[in-house]
Amino acid sequence: MRNMIHYDITSEEEDKNFLGYLNKAVGLNTNFIQQLTNNIVTNYLKPIRSEINDYLQIDTIKPYSDLELIINRIYKLMRDKG
Repeated sequence: MRNMIHYDITSEEEDKNFLGYLNKAVGLNTNFIQQLTNNIVTNYLKPIRSEINDYLQIDTIKPYSDLELIINRIYKLMRDKG
């Protein structure tokens, strides 16, 4: 991630832009993209997801049963018609 911020995305010079960095890294290590993706998921996306779940208290939300979903849909249809 540091490299993505450090390298200039708009530069035409391959040594200075992020795409050039990626191409060089993939050339040196064919598993680079997979390792980078795993790193991003593990170190950034999972913690962010956990924080969002905690903040919104997702675990405490009770899902609707199928019957509740059907009843709510019928009420909405009746309300929209009238």
